[in-house]
Order: sequence, then structure tokens, then C-alpha cells
Amino acid sequence: MYLDLPKVSDLHSIIRQFPVPSDHWSKDKTFTCKVTQGFSNTWLSNSIGNMFSDSSVELLVVPTEDSRPQKLFCNVWGFSPQVKWLSGSQHQPATSEDIWMGEDG
Repeated sequence: MYLDLPKVSDLHSIIRQFPVPSDHWSKDKTFTCKVTQGFSNTWLSNSIGNMFSDSSVELLVVPTEDSRPQKLFCNVWGFSPQVKWLSGSQHQPATSEDIWMGEDG
């Protein structure tokens, strides 16, 4: 995508976002930003890679009062993991599903 900016005496600041297509959600993909000004000036950013890691899972028993049923907490991370609960081989519906992003994105 190219932008035609008016000529001014000050510097321009431009931010462009790139939504990463799902077929690029893997550890081996790298991304670079290329900026071209005029016909001859070109700059390349440092490449960034290893942004998407394998999914991981951690299962915890949440302490409860003696009279309450035990609770399980399934903590998953990775890119768009899907969670299903099984008791033996039988699917069990989740009673709640909270999804949030960690501080590191």
C-alpha cells in the first residue's frame, strides 16, 4: 500500500498495521517492514520471527471449601487453542469460559 503525503517542512509519522493471515501462524515465519521513499531510498526493519509458539496446557485443581465440589482450571496458551473437557472419553460442557490476553500480549 502506498500513501501520497503532502509536502510539508515537518517530518511525517505513519503507522501501518498488518493482520497476520492464519496460514502464517507458525514458529518458522518471519516478518519485515520495508519502507520506500521516492524512487531510490529504501529501508528495511529488523526481521521478527518466532512470534507464534506451540500451544501448551496446564491442568490445576483449584482449592475449595470441603462442602463445595472440586474445580479444575485448564490454563492454555498458544495461538487460538481450543479447549474441550473430557471425563474418561465423554465430553463434558464447561461451566464457564474466560478468555483473556496476558500482559506480554
